[in-house]
Amino acid sequence: IVALRGKARCLIVYIDEPKKLEEGHNIVNNLITIHGVEEFPVYLLKAKFLWRLRQYQKALHWIDLAKNEFGENDNPELLFTEARILATNEMKMWKKAEMIAKRLPSEYSHFIRGRISFVKENFKDALTHFEKSFSKGFKINDDSAVDNYLICASKIRPENFGNRMNYEKNKAAFEDALSIGQKFLESHGKSIISWKLILSIRSLFMTEIRLFYRNNMYYEISEDSLTGDWEHTKQKSVGKVSKLMLSLEKKMIRFVENIQHNQNEFFQADQKEKEKHTMRVLLSDKLVAYQSHKEYDQALVALDEYYSFCDKDNEFTTMYYNFNKARIFHSMKNWKQALLFFKKLKITSKNNPVLKNSQ
Repeated sequence: IVALRGKARCLIVYIDEPKKLEEGHNIVNNLITIHGVEEFPVYLLKAKFLWRLRQYQKALHWIDLAKNEFGENDNPELLFTEARILATNEMKMWKKAEMIAKRLPSEYSHFIRGRISFVKENFKDALTHFEKSFSKGFKINDDSAVDNYLICASKIRPENFGNRMNYEKNKAAFEDALSIGQKFLESHGKSIISWKLILSIRSLFMTEIRLFYRNNMYYEISEDSLTGDWEHTKQKSVGKVSKLMLSLEKKMIRFVENIQHNQNEFFQADQKEKEKHTMRVLLSDKLVAYQSHKEYDQALVALDEYYSFCDKDNEFTTMYYNFNKARIFHSMKNWKQALLFFKKLKITSKNNPVLKNSQ
């Protein structure tokens, strides 16, 4: 019974893996129905599994049972679970969730308020509450709060980005969020959702890069742009990436390489598919950045690194690899190698996976 209870506690942390949640739920059911275990911790686990499996009404039913059977009306963990269920996008019982939040410790209370603001798409308020919900030194169970904070930071970044003239002043919001995400990974890389935090940090970079494009900051700007001669500016700026952009992309490359060097720290042994997906996304970004910097030797390395995490039998993946190889060699003016990989494409209307997927 002790071993089964311990296994169930381990499985509840796999919040994005329904099969493991179902396995844990079945264990808890067996503890209650077969082994006759009538304990508050087991009832709480039952409610948590149902919550994670999105069976919210059933979860609330077991929370009520736990309160009635064991008199645990003020248990912080039970109340926190109840408030999180009530604050979901599906339930939207925000007033009741807020009433419960008032009875919780500060960090729990701020998290619930953050989730309510998040569901209401008030991301600025949500970010403030999530930041108050985790400690400066970080605990491993702060992972969900940090992830929500990073998502909010990406959502509201267009509001505080500014423009080329005041970017140095306004970049603190981006750098602060980036620092929080990276510091959490440094101290608690073994979190079960490290892969999710990595992708949320990556989203911060992608949001910043998109805003550079939108605000005409990707390329260096000639003095003519200050007088409104945009056509002349475009002609002068194309092909010359701005120093700000180069600095941003180099920072992103360093982030990707840190994840590569510490890969075993961030992914559980049973998270191979998540690891492959995360590394493909990161290495694809790294490839694009090196191409932007015209560091073609490094781009070739990044492409091979990307391909090492791919399914070699996937036709689209192979085509993507060969096309990028050809394009990089073309940029290097290595015409022989470029031609070799262009020939490997052999794209026709019949074998083009892009056309196949669109039909």
